[in-house]
Amino acid sequence: MEEGKGVALAILGIVAVVAIFGLVLLFTSSKTGKVFGVQDDIAQCEAELNSGSLTLWCQDFLSEYYAAQQYRQIGGTTQPQYTDGQGYY
Repeated sequence: MEEGKGVALAILGIVAVVAIFGLVLLFTSSKTGKVFGVQDDIAQCEAELNSGSLTLWCQDFLSEYYAAQQYRQIGGTTQPQYTDGQGYY
């Protein structure tokens, strides 16, 4: 019976640490305005764009980011589906 309590406490401890870590990330990202590093991705891709060597990932990322930005400016409330011409959304 004691072994079961030890395992349960270990699992509970791990869950608590993950929950605290998640809360810390949640509140620090809201203060900095960065959500999952999107601002960093935008800066990296714009730097690639300015240098003239744009990766395929950045090309897709920036096209969808700017399209969503324009859609929000005209009053859209949901994002339309984007495709790269090969069936990927």
